[in-house]
This record gives sequence, structure tokens and C-alpha cells, in this order.
Amino acid sequence: MKRSAIFAGFAGALGLSAAVLAHHVQTPLSFLSGPNVLDTIQYHLKPGGVGVPPYLMVPEEFDHHAVVNVAPGHSFTVSNGAGVTESVVFDASDFADPAAPEIEEVLEAVSNRSTLLSGFYKNGHAFLRGEAAGSAAALTLTDGSGGPLAAVGFSTGTASGSRLVPLEISIPLDDHHGAHNDAGLAFHPYRVFVSATAGTTVLDGQTLPIAFDDVTRIYYRAAIQGQLQGFLGTLNDTSDAKAMLDLGPVAKGDLSQLPDELYLAYAVYSMDGQAVEFVSNRFVVQLVK
Repeated sequence: MKRSAIFAGFAGALGLSAAVLAHHVQTPLSFLSGPNVLDTIQYHLKPGGVGVPPYLMVPEEFDHHAVVNVAPGHSFTVSNGAGVTESVVFDASDFADPAAPEIEEVLEAVSNRSTLLSGFYKNGHAFLRGEAAGSAAALTLTDGSGGPLAAVGFSTGTASGSRLVPLEISIPLDDHHGAHNDAGLAFHPYRVFVSATAGTTVLDGQTLPIAFDDVTRIYYRAAIQGQLQGFLGTLNDTSDAKAMLDLGPVAKGDLSQLPDELYLAYAVYSMDGQAVEFVSNRFVVQLVK
């Protein structure tokens, strides 16, 4: 990778902006626990639980009004990594029509009835997220009466949290930015940007959906010093890569001074590093203090 050429493009683009990109169905920058789907995650900065909470995703896509085979009285059990266990039991009051509960109603009911996890719907998929975070955090799910977890599509077993944020970098097979496909950008250099400002920046005529700021400069220095895994790299033979976001460069001192969110996006360059050929969506890290 020609880092000098990339940094020159980065420096020259400061202060320039344009319209925000539309999102593709396949998300180019996503959380690794929900590849190509989850583009917003939480990161906890609370004492005793610093990091990402456990996430569980149903691989099957749903319309948000999809009716699922869950009924009042159905239940499941959830345990966390600290030895706390609770039972979640659905009630008729959770659903507008108890005979035909919709997926979003089921997920909202989980959030209302559990202190250990919450449910939400994102980009056509159902998710469960633990309320505790970090490498010691865990969720263990066991289906109960009526098998509601199996009915929705959640796998039982244990999901774990982490201190770092694992990211999936993946060029869509048929993206809307041009003629590139899965093989078209194989082995091209890329760079992941981080910002505390959700604006836009123009790089070589391409609109990156974050605005460069002091956080961008902090992470740029950390990346070129080799402190951030996968933030400067080369796509593999299927135009994919992985990166690990570490909050260490900014999570120092008074945490109350940190922004409420961090924003990430990546750019893929020509083989010589002189031109930007692809920019990703905006990935959001919500900081829970």
C-alpha cells in the first residue's frame, strides 16, 4: 500500500463534504457477529464491563411485520457470565393479536421482560443483545415451553462479548458505486477511518460518510504505527478483510469527555494507491458510559 499517497488524499480532503451515501442491502462494513447486516453496535465503558456485549442474530431475513410461531406462555431461559439466570415468559399483553404475534413485538417483549438482554430488529434480521459487556460477558440461552427461540430462529448455546470490536469488510457482489464486483477489488489496498463527526468527506471524488476530525488523526497515527489490526491492509481474493477496533486511543482520562458515538467507514484504493475506487457505509459505535 502507498501510505504516502493515501495520506495525501486524506489531508487534502479535510473540510470537503457532499451528500450522504445510500446504503446497499449487503452492508460493506459490519459487525463480525452479524456479517453484512449489523452496522450499529454498543460499546460499554463502564467499570467492570468494558467492551462489546454478546450479540445473537437470526440468519433468516424477516419483514418487520412477519408473524412468528410464538404464543402467550411460551418461555426460554437466559444466563449471563456472572451466574445470574432468569426465565422470560411471553404474555398475551405483549402482542396486539396474541394469535398472530409479529417479530418486532416478540423482540420488544424480550426487552421488556428481561434484565439480562434486549431484542431488536435491524436490516431484516432479529437480534438479541446482552446488557453486560466485555470479554467476561456471556449469554446462554435455553429454550423452554413452546420453543420460542427455535420458532424465531435463534440458536441456543453461549455467545460471548469482547473488549475489541470485530469488523467485517466486504465489497458487495453487485454494488451501486460502479462496475466493481467480488473479484474486481481483490488484493486492492484499503484503509478504515474513524471519526467522532457524522458528516461527509470527499476522497478523490468519492463521498465517505464520515467527517474527518481530531479522532481521525489519532486513529491514523495508531494505524500507521501498527497498533490497530486490519485498519491498513489489502483485501483478500474475494475482496474481503477483517479489522479490530480498539477504543484505547480515545478511551483515556475523563470518559465523560468522549462523544456519544464514533463513526467508521473505509475506502478502497487503486493498486497504486493513487485513486479511491470504493467507499463503504457508515458504521456506528454507540458509547455507553
